[in-house]
Amino acid sequence: MKGHLVDDVALARELKVRGLKVLNRDGSNLVRCRMYENVTQLWEGFTKNLRAGCEGSLAGFLFLFGLQLTVLLLPFVFLLGLPWFPEMMPWLLSQILLILVLRLILAWKCGQPLLSVILHPLGQALVLLIALNSWRKTAGGQVTWKGRQYS
Repeated sequence: MKGHLVDDVALARELKVRGLKVLNRDGSNLVRCRMYENVTQLWEGFTKNLRAGCEGSLAGFLFLFGLQLTVLLLPFVFLLGLPWFPEMMPWLLSQILLILVLRLILAWKCGQPLLSVILHPLGQALVLLIALNSWRKTAGGQVTWKGRQYS
């Protein structure tokens, strides 16, 4: 939709405003799409989308950033501190096991390599860095994607 960096999100919101239902469905058996061919394109594409997907809402952005940080990354960081806090081990290991099982199911369903599950903490850290870059670039009107400049 014109005037929105993330047109699919804007379209879904408009449909909801008009009283229609919006469903996220798995269409992988119907359509194939390769959005990015390298890490640079991935970085640029997600930089364009992460803040814009929150429609400029600082609260929404911070909520999603905090949720991803605390639920999907910090358990792995806290694992490094287990020798000093052994009483946390059962809770922390069960949370990490749950995250990895969910990632394994997602990887299997989406045809991702097992390495993506093993590298989950690194991937989450990368997404959070991209999110910060997205906020910075969008706030400064410096968003680019596929050679186009967005203000």
